[in-house]
Amino acid sequence: RAHYHESVVQVALQYVKEPKRVAYIGGGDNMVLAELLKYPSIALVVGMDLDQQVCRSSFKYFGTTPAYHDERVEWWFGNGANTLQHIPSDYFGSFDWVRVDLLTEVAEGIKVTADLSLADVAPLLLNPNTGVLARNEDYADKSQVTTRMAQRVVMYDYWDFPRLCRGSM
Repeated sequence: RAHYHESVVQVALQYVKEPKRVAYIGGGDNMVLAELLKYPSIALVVGMDLDQQVCRSSFKYFGTTPAYHDERVEWWFGNGANTLQHIPSDYFGSFDWVRVDLLTEVAEGIKVTADLSLADVAPLLLNPNTGVLARNEDYADKSQVTTRMAQRVVMYDYWDFPRLCRGSM
């Protein structure tokens, strides 16, 4: 957990001076959430996952907690494409950090609208001046979505953990 989830948060948040609002799509195992709640400046964490069963199973088998009791944590469960159509409109453009914790092909394949995939919509949640996006990148040469969504792209690889995919961020 620490060798992966801690670095997912720490590396990305080194580019955000004082994170206040963060969101993540996928990652209902709550391991990213546990790392985020270590930051005292965080005022809101919005977690989006397919269903509560992921959170419950992670609690049961890994001892993680969805932090339902924490006022800073807000959960949206259901299809990500549907969720992104129903979250408050003022959420768009308001987050300091957004994490897409899905395989690249899944994030690029889920359509939020006829023209936009989940991977296209996630950057719209970012504060346009200071926002940082972290996502899995399963393509060795960076996907077309990655290269068009950001002013700068930092790629780093994890070399010391079991691989489910290429494992870049």
